[in-house]
Amino acid sequence: MPEPLSFGAEVELVAIDGNLVIKPRIRKRYSLDELITDITPENLHAEIESVIVVGNEAWCSAY
Repeated sequence: MPEPLSFGAEVELVAIDGNLVIKPRIRKRYSLDELITDITPENLHAEIESVIVVGNEAWCSAY
């Protein structure tokens, strides 16, 4: 027997033979290797700064 849906679960609505069928949305879990293989020079973004420099940890002359 299928597992019952819980409140807030994501679902798909599909029309099959004139009937509306509600199916649980199953999300694929990707491995890191699968994600990395999709990186190309065209979709690779530049480096970004994510922290504020507060001491001597900066080694870039741009600071």
